[in-house]
Amino acid sequence: MSRFLTPQQLAAQRLGLVPDAGLVYAARAHLLPLTVADVSSMVCDFPVLVSRNSEDGTLMLSALCSFVPGHNLLADAQGWQAVYRPLALQAYPCYCLLQDGQRQFVFAADPQVLQPAATPLFADDGAADAAAQRLMHNAQELYEQERRTYLSLQQLHTLKLLRPVELQLQPEQGELQRIRGLMTIDEDLLHSVDATTLKTLQQTGSLQLAQSLLNSLLQLNRLIQRHNQRAALGQPGFRRIQQLKIEIDRDSGFL
Repeated sequence: MSRFLTPQQLAAQRLGLVPDAGLVYAARAHLLPLTVADVSSMVCDFPVLVSRNSEDGTLMLSALCSFVPGHNLLADAQGWQAVYRPLALQAYPCYCLLQDGQRQFVFAADPQVLQPAATPLFADDGAADAAAQRLMHNAQELYEQERRTYLSLQQLHTLKLLRPVELQLQPEQGELQRIRGLMTIDEDLLHSVDATTLKTLQQTGSLQLAQSLLNSLLQLNRLIQRHNQRAALGQPGFRRIQQLKIEIDRDSGFL
């Protein structure tokens, strides 16, 4: 089965969108993909880190939403608990892809958010309803911001300002949990760059991004608090965390 559906396939199957599809997606994501346009708002609630795309190895920004895979500590039955919704949630399940030099819109084949409906996203003649138009507009904006994100992260990588880190979580009972595959800004190196480089980083917006990434690490404490609240309720998979350490991951091989 294909991972994506075309507008024509959606029309043929008369598929519509469930209410708040972005929340459905977010609730099962412990890492949410972000763009540079999202970061300044997301750092109010989440630690934001850098990782590599598992499919093509490109650098990407992600909000760490939980220490337990498949869970999001700020998305629950009451809704989205953060201040801001990133573009990935606003566009889901729609994506803008470049195929044969042209942009095309496709939709994630996600039965939890795309279901048979009296008012499908696309009519038989291909006309998009208001919801489909909104999704495609957001997906196009997401596509543009992903390009900006790629350039900013490449700039930080070229200047060797990215540092692999390992999150070490010590529960009250049980073995140490290690979360690897993440990077943040090397604060010492950032403070040591020369004036010309600093000006370039400022002009491209990468300096603000670097500072936001560092500031966002303060949200790890809030994430632990939310995690421990679920552990206290006995939610499966959640064990009370006693201590968290951020260590340099010298064996990651990422850089």
